[in-house]
Amino acid sequence: RSTHRFLARVGFEVLTAESGADALAQLDQGANVDVFVVDFDMPDMNGVELLRRLHARAPDVPRGLWSASRDLRTMDEEDLELAWFVKNKSRPIGELVQAIARAAYGRTRVASDTRGGRGGGGEVRKTRSGWTRRQKALDDIDDVNRGSSSR
Repeated sequence: RSTHRFLARVGFEVLTAESGADALAQLDQGANVDVFVVDFDMPDMNGVELLRRLHARAPDVPRGLWSASRDLRTMDEEDLELAWFVKNKSRPIGELVQAIARAAYGRTRVASDTRGGRGGGGEVRKTRSGWTRRQKALDDIDDVNRGSSSR
């Protein structure tokens, strides 16, 4: 719930689902989604299974995992390909905001962080146009993540 509130506060319109089945039902009922952010641990299916189903229904919509699950470490290359980003909840939430913004506005994938702790972030691979108009906002988020914000 705190993630929902934070994302809404920084300007995202957020839909929540109580389970993977609920997320799929919302999509089937016409929910307009720009980026899927999925937890690995859910009541009826794990995050990778939901990512597979979301990819089948909406292959062009970016998908990411935001989870504290230790099972993230068990993801293989095929599982990781389903996600545009994987962020561990132990990382600063600004990294999640940055990954969502890059996926939604710049249509870029972010290197996966399946281990948590220090590190993560990584390089970004550009996949579509539209990146430059959001670069300043993303640079500001980078500054905050590094603790070098002048604000």
